[in-house]
Amino acid sequence: MTLIELGEVSRSSAVEPPARPVHPHELRRLLIIVVALLTVVSVTGSVRPEPRSMRTLWRIPASPEPFTVHGDTLYVQKTGMTPGVDAHAMADGRLLWTYWSKSPVGYVNADIPGLALVPETAQLADGSEPVQSVIALDAASGRERWRHDGELYGYAAGKALLVEWGTRAGAILRMHVIRTVDGSDVWSYQPPENDPVSTLTLAGGTPAEPTDVIVVGRTGATQVRTLADGVLVRSDRLPWLSPDAGNDAYAYAPALGDVLLMVAVEKGAMRISAHDRTTLRQLWTDTITGTRLGGLFECGGLLCRGSEQVGVDALDPRTGRARWHSTGWDYGHPLGGNRMFVESQSGNGNGIVDMRTGQWISHFPIGTTVLDPAGDRLLLLAASRSTVPRMTVNDLRPDNTLRLAGALPPTGEQGCQLSGSRLVCLFPRDRPAPAPPQPQVAKQPEDPALGGMLPNDPRDQEIVVTDVG
Repeated sequence: MTLIELGEVSRSSAVEPPARPVHPHELRRLLIIVVALLTVVSVTGSVRPEPRSMRTLWRIPASPEPFTVHGDTLYVQKTGMTPGVDAHAMADGRLLWTYWSKSPVGYVNADIPGLALVPETAQLADGSEPVQSVIALDAASGRERWRHDGELYGYAAGKALLVEWGTRAGAILRMHVIRTVDGSDVWSYQPPENDPVSTLTLAGGTPAEPTDVIVVGRTGATQVRTLADGVLVRSDRLPWLSPDAGNDAYAYAPALGDVLLMVAVEKGAMRISAHDRTTLRQLWTDTITGTRLGGLFECGGLLCRGSEQVGVDALDPRTGRARWHSTGWDYGHPLGGNRMFVESQSGNGNGIVDMRTGQWISHFPIGTTVLDPAGDRLLLLAASRSTVPRMTVNDLRPDNTLRLAGALPPTGEQGCQLSGSRLVCLFPRDRPAPAPPQPQVAKQPEDPALGGMLPNDPRDQEIVVTDVG
């Protein structure tokens, strides 16, 4: 078990001389009391210095809407009567550009180099907000590059996969593969009306450059098509949801290397049917019920099956045989060097596990993880033991220990995002937020509701950017 240093115990060096000689029996009793007190302090850690506050780089007023951090840019969603997106420089908070939309906008995706993809949504009578189209903005200027019907489903190798949803939940009526450089169609596919697409999976090649698109219909009709031109390579009907599945049933088809997994969850059970991705030949099946029921995730090329009560079984994806079993956690995120950061829903805490064996390397306190999408850096936000409600920010080091970087106030529902050494969080706003510098070409709006950075901005939240170090 790893010892996490949270601070030193301060003691006064001043010692008052005794008023009278101490009897040996009294001296022994005093020594016992002192040793007991020091033992309590060292074991419980009840006497700790207050963790220092994180150094604030800049802050801006905000509303409780989603924001996206990617590289050197922060994208803030704007809602209400004037929907759109504000782009800020991560270095100092400068407003780089603003995009105004005629329709409500969703979560900004900036993973495709040079683009910020903004989904435009529609408000339906049932309260849902399906995505109608995607607008590609130039990440540097905010200028619109192209727009296309559908919602972003995946992307790779200069192409993006867009889908158009039907009124029935989970039904895809049409799919498009487009070029990300200009939004032009490479190919599209429209399934039969009586068997709309349930799910799509990019597979083959490498995660950065997949070669195939796997299309699964509502009845389990499965197609393997080439991503480059949509040519049908192979098709078959594979195990899927039963015709009488309830509304709470769901299914998905992830690919793990050269194995395609058909996963159906219904009637209190999870059915897994593993198939060779190129031939669609069935390799093995399993039905999970009771305390074994949980989630599936990849761990170092193996298929991990996690359960809060049972723990994690790592399976060979081609045979379904267990390679190792580990307890005390039920979900993990792979890191570099055969390590996995693991979490437990049952309150056992977090830690590091060796993906090759499932053995624990380090144990950490319960907290919320923040990952840098561009690398392997991970922060753990945990409740502080100070009298004032705060959360400590702990940085995972290469030696699998935590470095205490500082402390922050508790965050709201949006939580925090990480980019390099900068941590971006949304907090309730209890003081005027100073305006970050604006570019000379940008005109300062007079109405804060239109995106202004005025100190008297009425918005009750603020985005705060701090330095992790």
